[in-house]
Amino acid sequence: MLKYIMNRIVYIDDNPAKIQAFQENLKDFQVTAFENPFEALDAIKTLTFEAIILDIMIPLLDGFQLYERITKSDTYSGQPIFFLSSTNDIDVKLRALSLGSCELLTPEMSWPEKVQRIYNKLNSANQTSTVLSIEGINFDHNIFKVTKEGLSVELTPKEFFLFKLIVENKEISTIEVIEKVWNNTQNMSENNLSTHFSNLNKKIRSLGFKVSSKRGNVFVRSLTQD
Repeated sequence: MLKYIMNRIVYIDDNPAKIQAFQENLKDFQVTAFENPFEALDAIKTLTFEAIILDIMIPLLDGFQLYERITKSDTYSGQPIFFLSSTNDIDVKLRALSLGSCELLTPEMSWPEKVQRIYNKLNSANQTSTVLSIEGINFDHNIFKVTKEGLSVELTPKEFFLFKLIVENKEISTIEVIEKVWNNTQNMSENNLSTHFSNLNKKIRSLGFKVSSKRGNVFVRSLTQD
């Protein structure tokens, strides 16, 4: 069972496909999305939220214009703001980074990296540790540590997101694992993936868990004890 008070993130983007992708990948957050920036500006006057994600290239009002209106609003209380860039234009990146307090999410970042940057920014703002508990397993995103009934192991970032992804899903294909953790399907082979699972199993064995595969391409959520 999920034991976590979800942070609400306001996401403003005119692209429904990108909105859906964010909602699917930010499972630990309540994503309230708006395609119309003016509707978003009205809504955030009364919404309770912990962060805002702004697409830079949105029509009507671009991300920088939205940022200016939001931060000058009487109802804004300093929540973290993320710019989402769909371009590698250096001038756009520099303009976003020049605002100082903002975080820039770029196309080359994998979903785990984007999620981790959001966690880090929220933790910095709240000065609290964010620990997610799923099926009695505690995932500490700050230090990539997994704990079960007083026993804990520290994982690499990739191992951490890999294990968390498997626990969250009842069944997941190898293609989806590669897309979500490595953000590609070309540079990671199934043999390499098996090596990552082998290394992960060596660490989580002390917690009484083992990642299993079904017919070599589907990984199950129910973990089996050695």
